[in-house]
Amino acid sequence: MLGLTDEEAEERRRRGQGNALRLPPSVSLWRILRRNALTVLNGVLFGISLVLVALGLLLDAAFTALPILLNVAVGMGQEVSAKRKLDRLALIARPTATVVRGGTERSVDPAELVLGDVVLLRRGDQAVVDGVIVEGRLELDEALLSGESEPVARGAGEPVLSGSVCVAGGAAVETTRVGAATFSNRLALRARAFRDERTPLQHDIDRAIAAVAVLTVAVAIPAGLEFHHHGGLLSPAAVQAAAVLVAIVPQGLAIMITVTYAAAAVAISRAGAIVQRINAVESMSRVDTLCLDKTGTLTTQRIVLDELIPIGVSRPEAERQLARLAASVSAPDRTTRAIAAALPGHPTPPAAEVPFSSARRWSGLTFEHQAGLETVDAEAGDYVLGAPEIVGPAAQLEERWSRTVAERAEEGARVLLFARAPSSAGPASDLRDDDAEHRLPDGLQVRAILVLREELRPDARATLDALAAAGVELRLISGDDVATVTALARRAGLPGLAGAAGPSGRGAPPSPLVAASGRDLEPLDDAALAGRVARTIVFGRVDPETKARLVQALRSLGHYVAMVGDGVNDVLSLKRANLGIAMQSGSAATRAVADLVLADDCFAVLPLA
Repeated sequence: MLGLTDEEAEERRRRGQGNALRLPPSVSLWRILRRNALTVLNGVLFGISLVLVALGLLLDAAFTALPILLNVAVGMGQEVSAKRKLDRLALIARPTATVVRGGTERSVDPAELVLGDVVLLRRGDQAVVDGVIVEGRLELDEALLSGESEPVARGAGEPVLSGSVCVAGGAAVETTRVGAATFSNRLALRARAFRDERTPLQHDIDRAIAAVAVLTVAVAIPAGLEFHHHGGLLSPAAVQAAAVLVAIVPQGLAIMITVTYAAAAVAISRAGAIVQRINAVESMSRVDTLCLDKTGTLTTQRIVLDELIPIGVSRPEAERQLARLAASVSAPDRTTRAIAAALPGHPTPPAAEVPFSSARRWSGLTFEHQAGLETVDAEAGDYVLGAPEIVGPAAQLEERWSRTVAERAEEGARVLLFARAPSSAGPASDLRDDDAEHRLPDGLQVRAILVLREELRPDARATLDALAAAGVELRLISGDDVATVTALARRAGLPGLAGAAGPSGRGAPPSPLVAASGRDLEPLDDAALAGRVARTIVFGRVDPETKARLVQALRSLGHYVAMVGDGVNDVLSLKRANLGIAMQSGSAATRAVADLVLADDCFAVLPLA
């Protein structure tokens, strides 16, 4: 593969097709000053202060101007702090990229890439531009972008979005979008946009102060004219009247609200929440609808072995063999770590190993006979862990067990088959065919059905119950499959779902009135989306843009909405909500835009706050 020449790359860079991009600041300091200081209300009060100075009432002038100055200082301090966080926000680290130029691989700064460059992605690399695969196959972790917890396979002709991470395989990717046009930079630009979410109380205080100030001015003008004609504006009576009129204006109310917010923020911090926008303490008390992300919010980042169904062997034998496999893999993944946590075992060096691949959908180990070790010798052979639709036909899984697999899958669980092909005393199989391609061994026999589920946070159910008891409506929004999200919602006891689940997560199929796919919602206009969101509780396969639209639709219905998230895919919806809440273990971008951060990921803080 030749790629572009240096001359072609330079020509495209001159045409503005390079990847160099300097993101603009989120907001200017002048705009922050103007928003906080140059308001009509402040102008009126400062004008009154100048009049008081002219009348020689310096103390009254100070008491009029000082609260306003303090409030401006506090407001500017908060907004400058938020600006700095947003300006540092980046969705992609700036590593080097491996590009093919003139048939030679070289490492370059991502800013040197141009449209049409062929970029090589290998395990551990993060895509820094958007492109399409021209050669090879890889598995991508797109959790940063979509929130989906499982890697996805991509082959020739399929797209790769910037921000995704290669977790297996390798491919050559032709760059199709660079600079501000890439997916990650478009998301970053929107995430960096500044917002000023004022609460109802702040609006009420502003209106009250403005109304009193206007009334004061309306009274002061005729009174001033009267004093001008009878005794002069500097007469003792005029000065006393001015002092009385100024005392009517509650200019200290705004700063007292700020002080009250600060005291409440301290109290909330003791409960385990970090307030990043001071009026968030009021917003929390006004929330009537709470939107939750699934992975990392209701659940931990782990999966657990929920059920093991032995087939043709005793449970202890199936558990022993499975524990040995999980302990012996060279590169544990989420699945083998979950098995090892439930079934600890001792590792045995395998004679051959096939790592899991989402394209292959199975993994395997081969154990050889070992003289003198009767138990190990009896368990020599090929061991396979994989998807039922791949391993089942090869092992001729019986129909009754196929029905069990289907039932568990319909409940939203991840179902795997554990199978073994016994080995003779001869040399071990290497799980390859004559063309050196990985293959399932002959003579496979299914030993167990494994049912894995995402681990709920220990406090999830109690927290949801407390929120529902407080009158807060709940919505669960995720990038995962609708059935999976609905099953987990039932396990967590999310109110409003028919067929409440027991510990295994079993329940009635999701009704279209309570569960919806984001792919069905994307074509809807805002009015239709608002109508649908009003009667829907669970949303699956939702991308970041649709998630933000769902939050906005709830706000358009008059709800005061809070959004809880932990990933970059939640950033837009957090910014669109009245109150954005991030988990402390979430991404830096999510924490940067959040109004409230849950320390130690303590979900149970929400009802208390």
